[in-house]
Amino acid sequence: ATASILWLDSCCKHHNVVQEDAIDMGVSETGTKAVVNDKASLIQQAVSTGTGFGVFGYKTVRKEQGGAPDLYQIFDNVQVSPASNTENPDWTYSPKRYWDKNPLASYQYIAYWPHLGTTSVNGAAYATQQDKVLTIHDIPFWQDASLDASADYMTAVRTGNYSQGDFTDPNTNVTKVNFTFSHILAKFVIKAYYIGVKQTPVTIKGLRLNKGAVASNRILSSTGKASYSQPFGTEGNTGFTGNTPDSETYHILYAPAQTGLTLPQTAFDDEVEPDGDYTSQEIWAWLMVPASGWQNLGLSVDYSIGGGSTATTNVNGLTLSTTINNALQAGVTDSGKSYIVTLKFDTSGGGVELQSVLVKDWVTQEISTSVYNW
Repeated sequence: ATASILWLDSCCKHHNVVQEDAIDMGVSETGTKAVVNDKASLIQQAVSTGTGFGVFGYKTVRKEQGGAPDLYQIFDNVQVSPASNTENPDWTYSPKRYWDKNPLASYQYIAYWPHLGTTSVNGAAYATQQDKVLTIHDIPFWQDASLDASADYMTAVRTGNYSQGDFTDPNTNVTKVNFTFSHILAKFVIKAYYIGVKQTPVTIKGLRLNKGAVASNRILSSTGKASYSQPFGTEGNTGFTGNTPDSETYHILYAPAQTGLTLPQTAFDDEVEPDGDYTSQEIWAWLMVPASGWQNLGLSVDYSIGGGSTATTNVNGLTLSTTINNALQAGVTDSGKSYIVTLKFDTSGGGVELQSVLVKDWVTQEISTSVYNW
């Protein structure tokens, strides 16, 4: 789990109020490719791409005599980056900001990963904020999770009063801001295993998502984009816009350039000895914008058995669902969830079928008192 931390020291003066403790930023925990699973992956990606996380922040100072408070923007899309690819690197940004000890001063921060520009360049995603609302624009509906160019977008919000100890860790008595990052995308994974004859190989040569048996079904387009907005505090709407499924007939999920993916024998389930060990083989994974429309869809599978000719089977009835506020939302995917579809192949002539559809939290990890889950 990764949590960005603002460490504090030094002093200066501003607005006729004595300010002490420079706001230094860092990460307490960061992998592989675009998906951020832990502290090491976040640090590695930041160093290899020369990026970091972005921060917007405001300071509000109430007036003792009443009236409208003074509002200062102290972080305006500031990039915070690791100085080295080590377990606990220094994190840098410029120019340095300072805490205000005035008890009437409070702070609102929002951080996001990865850092983006504030204008659109060649259709790439970008970030803006207005009226204390962060918006990440032009997020692709679909991203191949194996590509470095993909982005696992995350956000974190923290508010509080410095002088009242809202940012002081009770375990260490060190003042810091713990950003608890959350994934705003969903992850879609397809796995497979086989039964029948262990020595007969199964090779998967293509996967296409389609409308299935229901003509009126709609799916997310392969080229669509959406925007995500989140307020700095608890008020206001959080979520995606522009993520309505459209009339695209199908979307190619997996199209290998050459021979395809052959399932290893470790993915064989011996149904004669059901207690035998096997591990479903991951075929591919995607980062996707949460949306509705995931109900009774079809999955076209191109495959061969034992090196024979390629066959195509359309597996209907694919539905992804999410429980939101204790209510089941059929056909709806949600941020921070991983949807795992498992296919079962039968090399004895049974073809392929949809074995299971599971949903779970994307990241599950035990944490210590000094590491914060996100």
